[in-house]
Amino acid sequence: MSTPALRIHYHPASYNARRALAVAFHVGAPVEIVICDLMAGAQGTPAFRALNPNGLVPVLEDGDFVLWESMAIAQYLADKYPSSAWPADARARADITRWQAWDLAHFGRAADVLLFENRLKGMFGLGAPNEVAVAQAEAAFTKHAKVLDAQLASRPYVVGDAPTLADFALAGTFGSATYSGGPVTGFANIDRWYGKMQALPAWERVSKT
Repeated sequence: MSTPALRIHYHPASYNARRALAVAFHVGAPVEIVICDLMAGAQGTPAFRALNPNGLVPVLEDGDFVLWESMAIAQYLADKYPSSAWPADARARADITRWQAWDLAHFGRAADVLLFENRLKGMFGLGAPNEVAVAQAEAAFTKHAKVLDAQLASRPYVVGDAPTLADFALAGTFGSATYSGGPVTGFANIDRWYGKMQALPAWERVSKT
């Protein structure tokens, strides 16, 4: 059996890593998973920093090519292993990229605050959640979730009739907010869509990894 050409440095606590790995599974990339023990500080070692100076997962190695940032990794894998997740049509790609950028600028930013305040602070002994920061993040998350819920009102997925990289990006963010106790209820269209995303074989496989 040949050794996979691709390596993904991964930890299940990172929703960015989870969504990148879900894309890898979805497009059929032959990946080798390398666990980066975040709790032990493996992300801060010189060897890991040589791969990603930010000290974050995921990181993709494809031979001598090293790539970090989950959105970039997703696009690279979907280019290398073509599927409907990253259509060839320029307008479809622009639409997908629009939602990826929206996630980074708005939806994901609010979810990241909730993750830090409600989960990571306690895990790393950084004190109690900042109630003001949590309230602001909850308001921002709700505002942006309404935009996503409206987008999903008349379509099964965020862009088109099949899951794309936009869905994997946003499902990762929504899952993080759910884990962090964010305001994720009351969005019927998101609930329907997120249930379908969780039921994808790739997503189910990630949940067991």
